[in-house]
Amino acid sequence: MKTLWFDFTNPPHVNFYLPLIKYFNKRGFHTIHTARDFVETIKLLKLYDIPYALFGKHGGKKKISKFFQLLRRNLSLFLNIKDYDISFSSNYDAPFISWLKRKPALVFDDNDISPNWLYSYFAKYVVAPEPIDRDAMLKMGIRKQQLITYNGYKENIYIADYIPDPSFPSLIPFKDFITIRPENLQASYVTGIVKSIVPELVDKLRKKGINILSLISAGIN
Repeated sequence: MKTLWFDFTNPPHVNFYLPLIKYFNKRGFHTIHTARDFVETIKLLKLYDIPYALFGKHGGKKKISKFFQLLRRNLSLFLNIKDYDISFSSNYDAPFISWLKRKPALVFDDNDISPNWLYSYFAKYVVAPEPIDRDAMLKMGIRKQQLITYNGYKENIYIADYIPDPSFPSLIPFKDFITIRPENLQASYVTGIVKSIVPELVDKLRKKGINILSLISAGIN
């Protein structure tokens, strides 16, 4: 029986990998799960009853802090994650650890502007949606034979086994609305001094009398 390692460092990873974990578990695979403490990542894992081992936290906005947190987390993962066959992740940590342990690493990515060169050398395969900018991915060191694309978006995988709750619309106090998901200003590809455009956007929409449903991070609430 093969053991698959799933590493969660961001809230969207939980919704993305949950259907895959269920799929593999039903077919007799053993899965182990590790997580980084960052915004709603841990809350989502608890919500879906996914057992996990906690390793590290987000390094914040400063690059030097991110670097030391990355080193600390990688060392801890290397020393503690031992018996597995393949790693699944959407980050830089698991591919590097898998490379050190001579294990294949699958990285799922949908972002062609983040520093993907950090994992490109260490991943066995990089799986991405077809609309991704292939040239941008190749420029960051990902090889043609390494890149696998699928027809769709990562959100299609989110809802692979989703059963809609017909009563959910009744929880929203208005019929017509738009949804807003705030940007992640702590992402590694966001540089310089930046501020959110959401407050200004919300203010303009409210002045127009438009109802707003705000999605906090991965949409847990």
